[in-house]
Amino acid sequence: MTRFADLWFAVALLGASGVAVWHGARIAIRREVDNPFLSATGGKALAVGLGILALGLVGVVVAVLEGLRLRAG
Repeated sequence: MTRFADLWFAVALLGASGVAVWHGARIAIRREVDNPFLSATGGKALAVGLGILALGLVGVVVAVLEGLRLRAG
């Protein structure tokens, strides 16, 4: 991949991961999911929220590591 494509991927991944972290934290705090695809409350909603939050945090780490790799060389 080119340097621009790598940078674009890192920035897009960071943005999408930030959204996932935001929504995962919101779901975990409210313990309520209500959308057309999934409806859950209590412990199930907490599990879904923490799962989305963890996935978002992994994405943030990958995006930051990709940015550091691009910066190094």
